[in-house]
Amino acid sequence: LLLSSSGDVWAFGNNTFGQLGDASTGYACHKPKRVAKLVDVHVTRIDAGLQFSTAVTKDGQLFTWGFDGSNQLGRCGSVNRPNRVVEGGLRNEHVAEVACGTDHTLALCESNRLYAWGKGGDGQLGYGEYVCLLVGLVFLPSLDVLVFE
Repeated sequence: LLLSSSGDVWAFGNNTFGQLGDASTGYACHKPKRVAKLVDVHVTRIDAGLQFSTAVTKDGQLFTWGFDGSNQLGRCGSVNRPNRVVEGGLRNEHVAEVACGTDHTLALCESNRLYAWGKGGDGQLGYGEYVCLLVGLVFLPSLDVLVFE
């Protein structure tokens, strides 16, 4: 994924699971292609996991697309174009940052709340135990030391 200074998202590479966000699957794209569903929004942050992609807009909306084998998209089912995540507490949050691991996603909100979802078998969701979250989003309240600047 590439993010231009004007807030446009471009994707290229493997598209087996729709991680390029162009409503298709099963091919490789060798030249950057603009992610059409994000044309009318100003994206400020992007990240990608193993076979999925994420974008945060200027107004704090989180979009995810691609493979969803461990609920890393924050909703049930893989999608081959960006869709807004509104599950759990994110519906009323302003997402400021996003970070992806192989099969999980973290979203830091302006409220200093950190949401984590996806596969957490090695503790990467911050629960301190072996967990594989398959549905929903989880708020980690013990992170009150975070300061959003």
